[in-house]
Amino acid sequence: MSGLQIPPPRTTLHLYRHLLREASYLPPAVKPFFWDRIRTRFRLHQGDAEPRARVQKAHKDLRYLRSANAGHLLRMRRVLMMGFGRAGRRRRELISALIQKTESRPAEADNRPGSAATGELAGPADDDVFWHDWLSHWDKAKVLALAKAQALVDLPETSLPTGRFADPHKQVPTENIWGKPLAKKLARSKLRKEYKAVIKRLLPPVEDAEWELLRSLATGQAGPQYDAPKRRTVATSEGARGGSWGWESYVLKPVRAADADRSRSQRSLSGEVDDTSPFPRPAIGMHHITSRSWRRLYADIWRMTPTMKERESKKSWATTWGKPGVTISAPTASQAEFFEGIASTGKV
Repeated sequence: MSGLQIPPPRTTLHLYRHLLREASYLPPAVKPFFWDRIRTRFRLHQGDAEPRARVQKAHKDLRYLRSANAGHLLRMRRVLMMGFGRAGRRRRELISALIQKTESRPAEADNRPGSAATGELAGPADDDVFWHDWLSHWDKAKVLALAKAQALVDLPETSLPTGRFADPHKQVPTENIWGKPLAKKLARSKLRKEYKAVIKRLLPPVEDAEWELLRSLATGQAGPQYDAPKRRTVATSEGARGGSWGWESYVLKPVRAADADRSRSQRSLSGEVDDTSPFPRPAIGMHHITSRSWRRLYADIWRMTPTMKERESKKSWATTWGKPGVTISAPTASQAEFFEGIASTGKV
């Protein structure tokens, strides 16, 4: 085992520095979010009496970031989704901003009935004046407008529940099992449950500036300032290069447990590199992320990211989703001879 690795963190402060160092190698578009997240969580919990569970979680996050920076495409895709608010805490923050009512639109505007001719997701009027729950403070018309727009686009694979959206107001029954009108309190509880089911599947919109940044990243027009930085060489002393090979683990543990970190599935997380193997194989999921790979990753995130603008009529929203175009590369000189004499139609 001759792979040069960073020494594992021994203390909480050492682990905190490792996390900040690993976050510095993330793409510049998402690096500020993770830096702020790491600093905030560390300062918030540095005085905890029992930090063991959080330290274990931080070690797991550190291995995840190292694997993503080393070239694991699925983990890097997940990191980008968290950074752009398609998953994780930032998604919840964007959802909170989505459901808040704006001052320019009064509360009565949320109670207009939906159009049966167009089939829009805007159910029958519900009077929020008589209710003082969390649903009465939601901008339900905007939530349902985004749900309708999301149901009409073809999205990449996400970790959110799949399936088509249903109108929450139409999902609430009007009668109970005895054929009598449903109690208003029970109907309100069922309506809140249906709105929860809708909000769990929504991909919240972002600001126009962030949406344009994603577009430029997906099309390759962002510039070199958004390229992922290269990893610096690990500093080490001459005496540290000939360290022990960790025979203690082979004495105290079974060989299968001692060599678990060197398996192909765990090699990207542990950083183990076996140069003595006659059949060197990369870790499962590892990839040399080229500029084309970055564009594909950003294109997936862009397709899952909408931006919403309220129309002048103050009754509807215009929702725009990312839609990367397909560009066909010109044939090389050796490939062009196969197309000689064939008229170009200009169509794909």
